Order: sequence, then structure tokens, then C-alpha cells
Amino acid sequence: MSSIMNRKLSAFAVLLLIIVVAIATYLILGSSDEDESDEIVIGVINLAPVLDPVVGGFKDGMTDLGYVEGENITYIYEGPIGDISQLDAAAQALVDADVDLILSVSTPATQAVQRVTVDSD
Repeated sequence: MSSIMNRKLSAFAVLLLIIVVAIATYLILGSSDEDESDEIVIGVINLAPVLDPVVGGFKDGMTDLGYVEGENITYIYEGPIGDISQLDAAAQALVDADVDLILSVSTPATQAVQRVTVDSD
């Protein structure tokens, strides 16, 4: 892969991460019906190991915003799914765990989350 393509891909990944952190912050901080002392639970669904740096970047961004894992935020993440046919089950498990937010990494993971959350809040 060329150097220019690597830079474009890196820039895209950073932009995507900024957007995801901004949305998560808005959803978490914008919720006025929750006590500030409550712990936030975020479920993570990721299809491919190559996307794990996105998950790490999200966690770093949340830490920068004051969310400390084990203190005021918990992540439910079993690692990359690896098999596209298992995404719906993994997404349903996060819904069943009653997480506050689902971070989906990749289009197929996002589509799975959309399918299982279409009738939930």
C-alpha cells in the first residue's frame, strides 16, 4: 500500500474515531435522567482484529474525557467476532446485557446492531 494511501486511511480512521467519541459523549453526557455517579456500560462489537486500534482509541478518548475503566465506565468486549454470521448473536448479547451504548466497529457490525435494536431503546 502506498504511503499516500496509508495517510488517507489513517486520517479517515482518526476522523471516524473523533466522530464516534463525540457521539458517545453527547449520548452519555446528554442523558439528564441518570445520576452522575452511575457507571456507564458500553458494549463493543467488532468484526475484525485489524480494527482493534479503533476500540483502543475510543477507550483512550473516553479516558481523556474523565471516564476511568473500573470506576465510572465499564466495557463489555469479548474481542473481534471474526465470523460475520455471529454478529447478530453478539449484538443481541449486548442488548440483553442492557448496555448504555453500543460501539460498533465496521459496517457489518453496525448493521447487526441496527437489526437487533430496531425495537429497543
